[in-house]
Amino acid sequence: MQLLVKIQYPNFETGEYTGEKERTAQETIQLIADFPWEKQRDHLRVGLTSPSVTIQDAQGNFLKLALYYNGKFILYFFNLQHQLFSKTFSQYAEATPLIRSFFDDHPFDTADFTLQHSWPNKNLSHFVDRDFHYRVSDKRILRFLLGSSGIFFAATIVMLGFVIWELFAWSPGKHPLALLLVIPYIGLLGGVPNLILFANYYRHSKRKVLIISKGDDFFYYGPQESPERFDKKEITLVTEYKSRGSRNPIAYFAWVEIQFKDDRRLAIPNLLIDENELKGKIPDIEVQTTYVRWPSISPGDEALFG
Repeated sequence: MQLLVKIQYPNFETGEYTGEKERTAQETIQLIADFPWEKQRDHLRVGLTSPSVTIQDAQGNFLKLALYYNGKFILYFFNLQHQLFSKTFSQYAEATPLIRSFFDDHPFDTADFTLQHSWPNKNLSHFVDRDFHYRVSDKRILRFLLGSSGIFFAATIVMLGFVIWELFAWSPGKHPLALLLVIPYIGLLGGVPNLILFANYYRHSKRKVLIISKGDDFFYYGPQESPERFDKKEITLVTEYKSRGSRNPIAYFAWVEIQFKDDRRLAIPNLLIDENELKGKIPDIEVQTTYVRWPSISPGDEALFG
């Protein structure tokens, strides 16, 4: 019998794996024996996402062998009911009988395991593959607009409602023209600048895709049909552009410029991917922050793609 087997290294994100392929029990045991366990212990952070070998069966159960404290190893079993079990070993070879039994058809025996009491949905993300494709979807647009401008849109609706109410309740002693003159100021304070910036970011994000994860030395960016491959080692500078002040109405808007040794540049707005998430995927490059009054992307800011 062959099951899906995949590997994680210390710098991988939650849900990031490599070397995924179907293997037999013997091939998996050999993979575990060849894995550079001791080299992975430097700056080790014990957890469900850590240097490990993960096995998945056809029903969606998972078995993960990972590093543990004090030179030990830990075997996690995560079942269809989203229950998490664990058992520690002094040597990885001690887990071999359990690994072989996972490849059998009969139910996996957890009698010697400890049931972990934690949030099931949170645990699942550490075993399944995560999609690292970033596109501008309808869901992303909605979340971005609510996060960047929701409060201003709500304020606009309330203020416009007040103006309309006053106009319908007009009497000779009131001045409806003065109320109409207030509307442009309502728009200015109520999200029009945010919509202008959103349109600018959308123009630089539409029909593009960014494929990037922390543990991969390469990433892809460009048209969804044919994104170009880039090497993180070729990056010379990463600069984040945003406005200053958390109370600034446009404080939510930011974009990241990635510059390469050949002087090409990428301008990636946070409509496509959150700027902090993007910076975390390029950990070996120091990020500079430049504060600007109006964080829009001009055609000259991106020397590779228009």
